[in-house]
Amino acid sequence: GLQDLYKTNQEKLLPNVVYLHTANKDNTKMIKDKVKDLGYTGSMQEQMTEMFTKMLNIITWVLTAIAAVSLVVSAIMILVVLNISVVERTKEIGVLKALGARRKDIRRIFASEAFLIGITSGAIGVVVTYVLGFFI
Repeated sequence: GLQDLYKTNQEKLLPNVVYLHTANKDNTKMIKDKVKDLGYTGSMQEQMTEMFTKMLNIITWVLTAIAAVSLVVSAIMILVVLNISVVERTKEIGVLKALGARRKDIRRIFASEAFLIGITSGAIGVVVTYVLGFFI
């Protein structure tokens, strides 16, 4: 077989793959570095795993950036909705002042509305994301 072919060509048949197993996983990095220092390379699977991990980290950062932009846009939209609400409800604010409501009380009404809008929007976002997570 293969050994006879090597003998006729006067070449030595040497192993080209070595599998190393460690008793302690904490030593894996040290052993890998020593093997690399001897001039050998790691497996392609290891390189693919490293590349996949790097790509996953990049994707995570991109999605985090998108979520941050989305959060800022949501906050701005809540402010716009509140501003429109104040403009449209000037008569109601006037009635509240006529009934003795202070600026502080009116501000609390609008702040609580903003809080409820934010909480409701967040809850809807969580539910939609959870449902879409099953399809993706």
